[in-house]
Amino acid sequence: MNTVRLEKIRVRADEVEGVAEFVYLGAKVSKDGRGTEDIKNRLRKARGAFQNLTKLWNTRGMGKKTKVQLYKTLVRPILLYGYETWKMTNWEEKKLDASQFRRLRRILRIRWPARVIATTNDAYQPNQK
Repeated sequence: MNTVRLEKIRVRADEVEGVAEFVYLGAKVSKDGRGTEDIKNRLRKARGAFQNLTKLWNTRGMGKKTKVQLYKTLVRPILLYGYETWKMTNWEEKKLDASQFRRLRRILRIRWPARVIATTNDAYQPNQK
């Protein structure tokens, strides 16, 4: 049986309830320090923000560079909010990368089999191989 011992904490005369997890400034914090639930939550929120901007991504009159800048400004901060505190596994890191590449492919109109590589200036371009 896996039991978690929560120590009793007192502030003045009041006892503070111990919890295994809580939400602080929109980020889920857990006792074990893992960010798994928060990462899933961030992925959902970023997907929603991206989908809300569908008309923007489908606009032909706007350049791809501008769309990528808008993505970096409007969607990526939602995805990565609080990432400094996450203890990530390789699988979770791959999920975050895949999410970003999926969105960038959509913005840049790159079909799924084509590869996307990151260049040194942090702009994404299709692989010409």
